Amino acid sequence: MALPTSADKEYAIRRAIEAVTTLGMKPYQAHKTFGVPRSTLYNRLNGTLPRAKAQAAKQLLTPAQVSL
Repeated sequence: MALPTSADKEYAIRRAIEAVTTLGMKPYQAHKTFGVPRSTLYNRLNGTLPRAKAQAAKQLLTPAQVSL
């Protein structure tokens, strides 16, 4: 079994956030259901940006350049 990539982890976090905000799922239940770290889910729900977005000003390449 392959290890999940950062894109896979970010997708799971976004799905958990969506479940909490739109479906009314409790954060703890979303953390268990989607297999994301509880602290990460709570931080994101409170407005913390993903690391890549928070550090974007310090990065040499833009996200568009990275995906090439």
